Amino acid sequence: MPHTVKSGFFHWNKKPDLQYDVQMALHTILFCILFSAQQHDGSIGGVAAAYENSKIFKIGAVLSSMENTAYFFQLIEDVNHEPNMLPPGVILYAAIVPMNPNPIRTAQKVCEDLISATVYAVIISHPNNGELSPAAVSYTCGFYNIPVIGISSRDSSLSDKNLHASFLRTVPPYSHQADVWIELLKFLHYKCVVFIHSSDNNGRYTLGRFQNLADKAKIKLDDVIEYEPGFTDIIQDLEKTKDLHCRVFILYANTEDAESIFREVEQLKMNSPGYIWVVSEQALLASSRPDGILALTLVNASDTTGHIWDSVYIIGLGLRDLIHNENITDAPDSCGTVGKPWETGKQFVEYLKAQSLLSGKTGRVAFDEKGDRLNSEYDIVNVVDGRTVKVGYYTFSKVQMKMNLQLNVTNIRWPGNQATKPLGYIVPTHLKVVTTEEKPFVWARPVESEDECKEDEIPCPRANSSLRKSSSI
Repeated sequence: MPHTVKSGFFHWNKKPDLQYDVQMALHTILFCILFSAQQHDGSIGGVAAAYENSKIFKIGAVLSSMENTAYFFQLIEDVNHEPNMLPPGVILYAAIVPMNPNPIRTAQKVCEDLISATVYAVIISHPNNGELSPAAVSYTCGFYNIPVIGISSRDSSLSDKNLHASFLRTVPPYSHQADVWIELLKFLHYKCVVFIHSSDNNGRYTLGRFQNLADKAKIKLDDVIEYEPGFTDIIQDLEKTKDLHCRVFILYANTEDAESIFREVEQLKMNSPGYIWVVSEQALLASSRPDGILALTLVNASDTTGHIWDSVYIIGLGLRDLIHNENITDAPDSCGTVGKPWETGKQFVEYLKAQSLLSGKTGRVAFDEKGDRLNSEYDIVNVVDGRTVKVGYYTFSKVQMKMNLQLNVTNIRWPGNQATKPLGYIVPTHLKVVTTEEKPFVWARPVESEDECKEDEIPCPRANSSLRKSSSI
């Protein structure tokens, strides 16, 4: 069914199969207007010649709404007319595929409407329902070395370059919360932690990143509790941690799992004074979350238009450098043929990773070697009376050119509604005394029960490590 697409230059009713023709007509009209504004001889032949000699690069997008689609079209036009953005004679075209929660259908449409149109890069958002469509687009485009920039997918498995070699994103994976947790622990001078995580990719990636950073920061993991997603009966594991001195807990869990884990914490009264709980963004959304916990919220996480803007301009900058430095070959035009790997695509991915925006719409945009977003900014929140209260932030300083953490400790309400920062460990109040049998200092005799001890004797358990049993003396 036809749908309306709007841009700063035009409104039209279009069908997906007419998109290319419409854009060709648009650019022809636009070039004529711009040319006539600068020339007075009325010559259209020169414009046509210049237009015919232009190099066209198509940029694809898989987006979830018509509003975002219209905005993407407008941004492509903006980049085309941005001074010093693209080399002379280079024009960007937009190609659109609507988001489908079915990953197989999405992959098919990418082949039929994007790869067949010879796109040089693809931007993808997240479906309103379902989780697998971004991965399907990454798999499909990655097979042909076509760069993909995700603007909302935060699954840590997308960082696996063996599976997603051409994938970048303007949002951080969930595992990058570990970076802020480490800075938070250092700021609060906590040197030990009990780490609880799910056994899925997100949980294990997060644990691995946290362990590496904790070793460098000299923060000790006193215990690690892993649970199967959907099966969160860890009450016995939590009970055992009461024997530890450490009282700092970090929980990585999705919202559903956090619901039951928080109930177990409540049952064991482990949200009482003296405990510290730092939880993941997803766990913060659980309705059973207790007061006193600390958590992060990603700044600009839902700013879809901001992420589209950053992605389009990153592609423009990367394409400019690629054209200046490499011999570019045409992008693949079919999913039905397998030829030589598209080396230009591999090069383009590396050029995109090297780009940065100091003042992007979502902050400073830069990428690590895996294509994951660096310098992501977070608010640090505290749950007080069931509400989230901002108590700090983790932001990029343009002056220092690094991330900074600011935390108002005096505003935090800790578990048990305590205003004073807990120590993070317990001070032992019970001592165990042991001794060896050595006459004439210590006399001992075996007995069957403590009742056999005389008035001047003290019953004492005696362990036999070789027999793994104990008796009394």
